Amino acid sequence: MNVSSIMKESIETYEEMVELVIPLGLLVLLVSSFLMLGATYISAGAGFVRYQDIVTMNPISIILFIAISLVGLFAFSFLSVGVTALVKFKRTMDELSFFKLANRALKYSLRVFVAWFSLSAVSFVIGYVFKSFEVPDILLALVLVLLWWGVIFLPQTIVLDDSRLLEGIASSIRYSLKNPVQLLVYYFIGFVMIFSLTVLEVLLEAIPAFYWIAPFISSLFLFLFVVPFLEIIKCQYYISTKYKITKAGLT
Repeated sequence: MNVSSIMKESIETYEEMVELVIPLGLLVLLVSSFLMLGATYISAGAGFVRYQDIVTMNPISIILFIAISLVGLFAFSFLSVGVTALVKFKRTMDELSFFKLANRALKYSLRVFVAWFSLSAVSFVIGYVFKSFEVPDILLALVLVLLWWGVIFLPQTIVLDDSRLLEGIASSIRYSLKNPVQLLVYYFIGFVMIFSLTVLEVLLEAIPAFYWIAPFISSLFLFLFVVPFLEIIKCQYYISTKYKITKAGLT
């Protein structure tokens, strides 16, 4: 499928599933709203870490930071897995309900969470070391992109293929290597959408009445539309590449 077909199919899929996507997005939004700690900040809806500030936090703040980060990461894993499961339900023409979705998503979310937690821990160590040696942010960003690129399709390999954790990671890496154009399209669309959120947030912050709530407004768009839409795009690519779509569903 070409990019225009993928975008058209993804938009239609999102419109059909929006009433089930919203509760998932609100769950992540609720957790992310607690990330305004001393060592974190929210920009364009995403949470960022001030690596150097971590070492100056008191033990209670560190424990709170770790706890909220873990809950937030699991909620994000649940959102990614949940959206992928929704697409699978749609393709297999299974009857959809939020409770059925939650039951299936919990089964896979832990696998994704373990992988993303491990990579997050490595990312934190890299970020702290790079900041300590005053390495340019652009180089840090490139290193983190390279670190994470292989698991971009992890929710899809685990949910659509019913893979175990290590098997899913290996499948995601193989798929990413075999389909670099899809990966570039995903990153490009994601960049455009996040950049748009950043512009929106800056414009809202210029209005006094919206200055303090601008990050949460961008978070609303991020978790209710951007993240689900990007997961749907990945699903459409993965399904169109690995499966044959028939009137009976996926084969």
